[in-house]
Amino acid sequence: MKKYGGVREHSLEHIQEARDLYGKIIDKFPPFDPTEKVAHLLQGAVDTHFHGAPCPTATRRGEIDYAIRATELGMQAICNKSVTGATARSCRIIQEVVNQWAKEHNKKPCKMVGGVVLCPQIGGINVEAVVNCAQLGGKFVWTPVLESSHHRMLMGISETLGHGIDVVDQNDEVVPELKDIFKVIAEYDLVLACAHQSTRERLIMVDTARELGVKRILLCHVFQPTTRLDIEQMKMFVAKGCYLEHPFYDLTPMAWPWDETLEAIEEIGADHFVIASDCGNWRKPDPIDFYKITIGLLLECGILESDLSKMVRLNAEKLIWGEP
Repeated sequence: MKKYGGVREHSLEHIQEARDLYGKIIDKFPPFDPTEKVAHLLQGAVDTHFHGAPCPTATRRGEIDYAIRATELGMQAICNKSVTGATARSCRIIQEVVNQWAKEHNKKPCKMVGGVVLCPQIGGINVEAVVNCAQLGGKFVWTPVLESSHHRMLMGISETLGHGIDVVDQNDEVVPELKDIFKVIAEYDLVLACAHQSTRERLIMVDTARELGVKRILLCHVFQPTTRLDIEQMKMFVAKGCYLEHPFYDLTPMAWPWDETLEAIEEIGADHFVIASDCGNWRKPDPIDFYKITIGLLLECGILESDLSKMVRLNAEKLIWGEP
């Protein structure tokens, strides 16, 4: 009897997984160096979903440091999102620091774009908070995230933490306070970012927002398990004039289903997607480094530079400042 004959060989038990993994790498990804292309595509890029410090619920990266590094590398703008409040005021302060740094280093300053999340810390669905955000120059209004009734239900925490914030009632109507907020969004020409709600809720919100004059709408996390859309549903929202945001906060297949992502971009078209980071937490790589990796991987997967330029820059420009 062989001395080592009883060793369990796990690789043989997972042989098809091994062939799928390395077969895809060999067949699909020929060796190439995307460094120059990535650096070029980073010029003018807009990150529509950055979480910075200080934050009372997580250890995050400093907003000023990120903005200065983004300026150094030629990014156009960062949209600063806080899950516990508003960022319009802090963005104005940070912008002054960035402008001074850019002047001293002969760079074009990266724009800091703020907004407000309709979270309990600002009173939930609070129209006055949105008016205040708009008056301070904020551009984004995110619907409830971690405290939304849909998110709490999915996480199984409704009984311990409470039902959460509803955006739609049992009659498929947007709650009155949110309708008032949609009117403010329309008046100030802000971006409505539909966050951690169900597909049904987001569909009702989009239809109502359009009726009330909202022009700029972003669907967040279209591939994430908590807010996932299939390709036909994505097409439905695109037909209603929405942009689809796909953050790369986690490049694992659960959060970033590569085959479906590539299929959706090909079938729906790059004109309708916004690639964002959703980074800032210490558990994840530096947002800009992650941005570079994601751009390189998409190039490696065969996405054209012209399409990537739309998804990391042009579409966000149109969403925030240009014609919708």
